[in-house]
Amino acid sequence: MKKSSINEKNFEVAHVAQALVDNGYMERLTDNYQQELLLDTEILIDFITSTQPKEWEKLKEQYPANTEEIFLKRVSSEIGKRGTLDVLRNGVKDRGAKFELAYFKPVSGLNPEHELLYSKNKFSLIRQIPFSQKYQKTLDISIFLNGIPIITSELKNHFTGQDYTDAIRQYKFDRQLKEQGGKVKALVAFTGTVKDDVHEFTEANMNGFPESQTVGKFDTDEYRIMIVAHKFQTGFDQPLLQTMYVDKKLKSVNAVQTLSRLNRISPGKDRVFVLDFVNETDEIKEAFQPYYETTILSEGIDPNVIYQSERGIDKAGVIDPTDIEQFVDIWYSPEDQSKLHQVLSPSIERFKKLTKEDRYLFRDNLRRYVHVYAFITQMVTFADVSLEKLYLYCRFLLKKLPFDKDTLPREIVESIDMDRYRIKQTYKGGITLEKKDGEIAPFVTDEKKPPVQGFDRLSAIIEKINEIGGTPWTKDDKVKFTKLAETISIDEEFKESMKTNTRSNLKLLFMDLFDKTMANMYESDLNFYKKIDGNSSIKELIKDNLFDAMPIPNPYLQVRTLDMNIVTC
Repeated sequence: MKKSSINEKNFEVAHVAQALVDNGYMERLTDNYQQELLLDTEILIDFITSTQPKEWEKLKEQYPANTEEIFLKRVSSEIGKRGTLDVLRNGVKDRGAKFELAYFKPVSGLNPEHELLYSKNKFSLIRQIPFSQKYQKTLDISIFLNGIPIITSELKNHFTGQDYTDAIRQYKFDRQLKEQGGKVKALVAFTGTVKDDVHEFTEANMNGFPESQTVGKFDTDEYRIMIVAHKFQTGFDQPLLQTMYVDKKLKSVNAVQTLSRLNRISPGKDRVFVLDFVNETDEIKEAFQPYYETTILSEGIDPNVIYQSERGIDKAGVIDPTDIEQFVDIWYSPEDQSKLHQVLSPSIERFKKLTKEDRYLFRDNLRRYVHVYAFITQMVTFADVSLEKLYLYCRFLLKKLPFDKDTLPREIVESIDMDRYRIKQTYKGGITLEKKDGEIAPFVTDEKKPPVQGFDRLSAIIEKINEIGGTPWTKDDKVKFTKLAETISIDEEFKESMKTNTRSNLKLLFMDLFDKTMANMYESDLNFYKKIDGNSSIKELIKDNLFDAMPIPNPYLQVRTLDMNIVTC
């Protein structure tokens, strides 16, 4: 094979771009892309005028002289404010005119007009569009929907010694600070190793120098930004530190320790700034309040609580003492420390064999031991070297233990909505603490019980209804509730709607299906029908709670496309 046939440019043109064109994509020129607006304006205007001519005429009445220019700036501005997905899904309004920027695939073929509009979506691609106005660097291939960029790609060809991980690194490390034209460099600070499919990342190999030099380098003019994960929350003294961006949940002492990194004084530093993406003002105030004036410990701390946590760890039979000794030997030796992962493996395999409840208890004991030991040894010196060895081993083991894969953290399931994710300022100002003494509780080492799995929501609904009074509801009614919910959940229209609709829109359909299902139960179970339909407040309560109890997947945690055929090579 000739060299020219396997280089990146040939791969881009002859394979990827051609495959997209063969599947119905239009190939456009770089000149068609308006870099200031981030749009292929010609295609966008053509799509709007061909699918929504009446709305376009409305807009022309408002802006007769320069309609296209104003509309394009409006679309570009809305994408910047709301994000591409929100604009594609919900369109753009201007002076009474409402424009759809994409038509999604109809659930059924019952609406020919919608089918026709859907067919007018225009997919296109442009090669080598510039992403930097200053450096004129380019992206290999960008895909557009109706003139709006939805996918950018960096192509890598394994014949030339590169793969997708090289493209990932380009996106991560070659797009931000350089674009701003500044000379400021960033550092990372974290413990251990982060792996992708091929490469391993450590603090040392990402910064380009040993971990021991990170603090010193941050004290120079060259490095002004440090990205930190679970490190430097205590004991880090940098008086020049002035601004902190927080993107993790901070509670209690952890919040105080982390944010207090900013409180060192330095000439010219008259105030500090915190931009918090996660925590509420009241939560931070509550965390700091006990330490504002005199802080009193409600009772003394017994250093021997460490041994209680140690016994909880030993009882699980997960950690072998010989593994601890081997781990410590490697840690304090000049050997390749990647071997540490191998030493942790036997404990991880034993951990996997525990029951779900025992895995929860072991992880909780491990976490408690690490936290308590790190705290108490700041005040008390232990002559027991085995405790320090166990601490070192447990600190790393805790990060390697696998989580149960059948559930996601509650915060993610209930809150994440990446399609509509945007930064919104919710509070600006200082947090005023009350001038009063605070009291904090000592550490406790009592074992936690694992959380109740699969909370019985239907029983809770019945209990809530019975609290209101009236006709009593029983366990038999719970079975009927289950049948009612199952009937709705297997409805074809409802299943299709779950794939594309927001939860609020889905609830409207659920309410309608609930009424229809109840109507069908009139003849088969008249008593149950009367118990629900005879009391409107009870009926609405059941509807709301039954909808909340249904296992409805979050559509925003799923990858969704507009029926696109992307060919990969």
